[in-house]
Amino acid sequence: MSTPNIPSEEKRIEFRVSQAEKDLYDKACALMGFKSFSEFARYTLQREAQAIITTNQTMELSERDQRVFFETLMQEPAPIEAKLQEAVALHRERLGK
Repeated sequence: MSTPNIPSEEKRIEFRVSQAEKDLYDKACALMGFKSFSEFARYTLQREAQAIITTNQTMELSERDQRVFFETLMQEPAPIEAKLQEAVALHRERLGK
């Protein structure tokens, strides 16, 4: 059995599956129109890996955003009384009251 000539930048991944799993994968491969099982496996693995990474990053951002939001709520409010009074005065001035 000869070993295929695989470029050095490409790596080989092998794993064993049951006959039922293989039949399932072959059927999905055919339904998706892939020319080979390797093509199907690479497509599926890459899509799922990217989905896992995206979900993880979203969860990390969500946790960070929640923490920032909570910390902001817990801070003493900035004094806005003077700015509010200025805005009311400007409003009255413009309305001539």
